[in-house]
Amino acid sequence: MNQNSPDPRLHEVPSTGRLAKYTGWNLIGFCAPLVVALVAMPILTSRLGPDRFGALALVWMLVGYFTLFDLGLGGAMTRLTAEKLARREHVDVPAVFWTALGLMFLLGVFGAALLVGLTPKLVHVWLNIPDALQPEAIKAFLVSAAGLPVVVMTASLIGMLEAYQQFRLINMIRVPMGIYTFVGPLCVLPLSNSLFPMVVVLIAGRVLEWLIYFVFCLRHVPALRHERVFRRGLVRPLFTVGGWMTVSNIAMPLL
Repeated sequence: MNQNSPDPRLHEVPSTGRLAKYTGWNLIGFCAPLVVALVAMPILTSRLGPDRFGALALVWMLVGYFTLFDLGLGGAMTRLTAEKLARREHVDVPAVFWTALGLMFLLGVFGAALLVGLTPKLVHVWLNIPDALQPEAIKAFLVSAAGLPVVVMTASLIGMLEAYQQFRLINMIRVPMGIYTFVGPLCVLPLSNSLFPMVVVLIAGRVLEWLIYFVFCLRHVPALRHERVFRRGLVRPLFTVGGWMTVSNIAMPLL
């Protein structure tokens, strides 16, 4: 789609049928990986043992909740972009995208530095990881920290596609990548049962996911390739909207 001739449906309130279709794609995107997890979990548990599998589960949790560090900016970008599209202010969309992406990169770097600094305490004190697994766990957490900026920025790419109502595309990417989260460690098992290569495989998958979303954002909104603008005036609106979303983002993992 060319930005100069956007889909006219973006200016309309979605019909009940379209909302149902979007919801259906989202359900598929979230539920399909869970089916694979039901098969993968018992295999991983039996091959890794409870302690090593528990450490892997902690990494899964960290990677899954890395988006906390975006402070709701992904959702804020979706809302602001959708508002721009509804008002036919398409020229402002690249500024929203690149500003949000830049902010989320900085937040991801901050989160990575924080995780690196906390890793010794997490492994040796707070998480009660067995002594024999601590060297593996430290390397696994450090690799996870290296991938944090990419994971955080992925939320902004998804937010852009959501604003353009590309839910089918999003979930066509989300389903195989979600399945990869569980299949990746399984593929490592014939070679090693160490946490380190498994986490490397997981983070490599997240990097690939980011690249795929990024390519589709540039393809779907060509103006993003030509207008790379960081607009300071958008920082406050993004954080204001994102701040409210952060409350629910924090509540879910705590529960």
